[in-house]
Amino acid sequence: MDEAVRSALARWPGVPDVYGWLRLDARGRWLTRAHDFEASGRFEAITHRAFNAFIGRNYQADRRGRWYFQNGPQRVFVEVATAPWVLRMDGDGTLATHTGRAIGQVGAVLVDEDGRPAMQTDIGGACLDDRDMERFLAQLTDAQGGGCEDDELLAWLRGDAVRAPVFTCAGQRHVLERAAQDAWPQRLGYVRSPLPD
Repeated sequence: MDEAVRSALARWPGVPDVYGWLRLDARGRWLTRAHDFEASGRFEAITHRAFNAFIGRNYQADRRGRWYFQNGPQRVFVEVATAPWVLRMDGDGTLATHTGRAIGQVGAVLVDEDGRPAMQTDIGGACLDDRDMERFLAQLTDAQGGGCEDDELLAWLRGDAVRAPVFTCAGQRHVLERAAQDAWPQRLGYVRSPLPD
């Protein structure tokens, strides 16, 4: 958290929280209500690079798994499209969040009904940016460490195959688990659409 934010929290305690203004989309873009939101219900991407970085540095979760941006003394709760972190994968399989934060550890690796992966990480629940699916697929093997063919993966996704593919990341092997995207928040410990207490 930025020092200026800590200072603002100390100076102005008790500022009301904000809900329904900020979203994180499935590709890691911050979205805010459009100027015509009352009429259109639209959200638009925040394109200011420094402001995006500021949000990312001051993004965290409360004890209930509700993610928020600490904007000075005010918490702005974030509605997440898929998961609180969106992961990007380098060619060597290294994972980092949409804010540039490196992932140290991966736990459970879940795959939804459309083949999209989500992971429990050392900083919370995360999903993979769909633009990195090819790199993810390249890291999959069968249970014996051999190549994972497309038809084997599809059979497993349908529930026709018993043995799950394995994802290797940072030298660790993770057996994939099928989990519908609706189950991700409970499995990975976050709230998709935060509401006031």
